[in-house]
Amino acid sequence: MSPVTRRTAVNLLTLLGAWWLARYLSFWITVALIPISNRLIYEGDAGVVIMHFWLALPLALMAAVAAPVVLLLSDMKRKGILVAILAGLFVYSQFSRAAHEWTTARDTFDRLGAVIEDVTPALACAVAGVYWSRRGHRIRSPEKT
Repeated sequence: MSPVTRRTAVNLLTLLGAWWLARYLSFWITVALIPISNRLIYEGDAGVVIMHFWLALPLALMAAVAAPVVLLLSDMKRKGILVAILAGLFVYSQFSRAAHEWTTARDTFDRLGAVIEDVTPALACAVAGVYWSRRGHRIRSPEKT
């Protein structure tokens, strides 16, 4: 196996591991938030959208943590590609649930909430990854005095 192929395999496995671990840990965060979630009352159309955002929050939090971890562990020069692939994995993982929600939702706000719930983790991943990569470049660049 050539060094370029080995590096690609390591980066791919890092991406898949971070994605899986984020999904796994978000489940346990969701379980930990059950006592709070059971006491929340959502009223009206805005409440439906807020509820879907609340349900997406644990995975979005873990996605926002996964992006900097992948950036720190990888040795690629163009790290934006890794963030884009990781965000794409989060969109992919939510797609089947979104398709089911879209067909069974009776109201427009239910559909809007389902889209928000599905896009929020990928958006959090992308924002955290872009912020971390720009922050990392500022720290590592030597200052000229």
